[in-house]
This record gives sequence, structure tokens and C-alpha cells, in this order.
Amino acid sequence: MSIGIPYVFGLFLLISLVSVRIGMAVMGHFGILDRPGGHKQHAIATPFVGGFGVFASLVVSVHFSRAFFPDVPSHVLWAFTIGGTLICVTGLADDVWRI
Repeated sequence: MSIGIPYVFGLFLLISLVSVRIGMAVMGHFGILDRPGGHKQHAIATPFVGGFGVFASLVVSVHFSRAFFPDVPSHVLWAFTIGGTLICVTGLADDVWRI
């Protein structure tokens, strides 16, 4: 049975939205916030969470892709997962420590 692309898109959008909301709570709890000042355009402290939504959708979509593309080798899927993890961790480190 085939799932329509709009449903898959909706699922990944929902995953992204939920992970951003969870990330906002976690980052706010730990004080990992982008504070206003300098070239910043926001007036209040804002959690760094955009990358978490993208990362969560990437990881879920990569592993769901097995159902749609069974011929893709697993090492390719793991390469996407590891690459996305490195980008997310690097982006978070840059946000926290302003590298």
C-alpha cells in the first residue's frame, strides 16, 4: 500500500513542529538562548531550536525512506544521518559558544 506524498510531507512537518516546541522548552530550561543586542533584530531572548526541527525531520525521513526506496544501501542512509548529526552539533556549538 502506498502512502501519498502529501501525507508523508504532513508527517515530517508535524515531526519538525513538535521537535521545535520540545527544543524551545529544553533550551529555555538550560538557558541556551540567543540574547538581543548588536546586529540581532529580536527584542527578547530566543531559544536556538531551528536546527532541531530540521534534524528530527531528517533523521526520521532517512529511516522512513527504506519503505519507499528499498534499493538504497544502508551505508548511504547512515551517511546522511551522521552528516546531519555533525551539522546540527556544529551549529549548536556555534550558537552556544559563538565560534
